Amino acid sequence: MTRASRLFALAAVAGASLLGVGCNSYHYYDVKIQVDQSSLPLEKAGYMQLCQIKVSGADNDVITLPRSGNGAGMAMPACPFGSNFPVLGTFEYATFADSGKLKFSFSGFDSGQVMDSFLCATGSVEFTAGSTITQMMTLTVTGGPNDCVSQTQQ
Repeated sequence: MTRASRLFALAAVAGASLLGVGCNSYHYYDVKIQVDQSSLPLEKAGYMQLCQIKVSGADNDVITLPRSGNGAGMAMPACPFGSNFPVLGTFEYATFADSGKLKFSFSGFDSGQVMDSFLCATGSVEFTAGSTITQMMTLTVTGGPNDCVSQTQQ
């Protein structure tokens, strides 16, 4: 094989690999979680024991926020709340979805159990999935259908 034909073959392989780059690319959604203090003051939000994010639409997932927000050198949203109130932090969600809607729904429970009777905080934000590599939005958490109370004092 001549040097020119080797270079041509190498260029063809490189070009083919570049064509496939966009087909299975991750898209990132940075979701900042903050509490609306007028509907959910710290006196109530402080009773929350379990927080989940449900992803629906173009992708489906359930994320349980960790009990501690220390991870990889950056503050992650954590539940129960503490010094991270009212801005709980930002998490990044990655998906291959590149069309449709992507909804992030927050559910906060004043018990360690996921039950409607313990649901005391809610919120959601919706993105339009597309070719943008990273999108950022804020998910605002408000008081839910029940008041957040201490389950040990009832």
